[in-house]
Amino acid sequence: RCMIRGASAADIAATGAHATTPWVPTKDGGAMAKIPKDVTRSTILSAADEEYYAWQFSRSGFFGPLSWYRNVERNWRWNARTEGQHVNVPCLMICAAKDATLPPSMAKGMPEWIGDLRIEVVTDAGHWVLQEQPAEVNGLLIQWLGKRF
Repeated sequence: RCMIRGASAADIAATGAHATTPWVPTKDGGAMAKIPKDVTRSTILSAADEEYYAWQFSRSGFFGPLSWYRNVERNWRWNARTEGQHVNVPCLMICAAKDATLPPSMAKGMPEWIGDLRIEVVTDAGHWVLQEQPAEVNGLLIQWLGKRF
């Protein structure tokens, strides 16, 4: 219930500052350390969605999702071979203004490496921008694709 949260006032109130404060998984006890224990369901998840996620994680645990963090060092070494290379295809970067994990400021260096880049910021959304503002994201995608292809 606490990891998939929106940027709405209700979701922020349910988890306190944790919803909008950047965190580092390897510091301060990890991502789950400061989250309240009894959290209401997020406004961006239906009861059926929450039940489905709970059922899936009860079967497989968090091994898959956490493996990305376990493998960060190896991924970094693998990606190092692309150092200095530029992206030469049209790209669209959709950021969420209230994303504490991947704030829009992280995209500011992208134009240096991607010649044909369009950056859009969805103002009323957090990390789960696709769930929070699906119509706006779809509109941005359709508009961008219409101009490109």
